[in-house]
Amino acid sequence: MRTFQFSPWINDSGWYVLDIRWPSGACGCVSRDYPDGAWRIACDPRPNAYRFSYPTREAAAEAERKLAFMARMAGAIGWAELQVLFADARRV
Repeated sequence: MRTFQFSPWINDSGWYVLDIRWPSGACGCVSRDYPDGAWRIACDPRPNAYRFSYPTREAAAEAERKLAFMARMAGAIGWAELQVLFADARRV
C-alpha cells in the first residue's frame, strides 16, 4: 500500500488526503465521524456509499485514490462507462 499525506480538518472529524485529486480539482477526504466509527470516503460519489467502510485511514485513502483515478478516466469515456466503473468499484 502506498503512503499518503494527510492534513486534519478543522473540526478534527476527518482528514484531507493531499495527494488525491478528483477531476474537479478537489482533494481526497476521509473520515470516521460515523456512528459505527468506521473509516469512509467523505464525499464518496457511489450510490449507497455509506455501506462502504474501511478498517484504516490508509485503506479508505487507497480506495478513494482508485475512485478518483476511475473518475478521471471516465471523463474521457462518458457517463455510461462511468456507471460500469463505479459498479466495479464496489469490490474495492
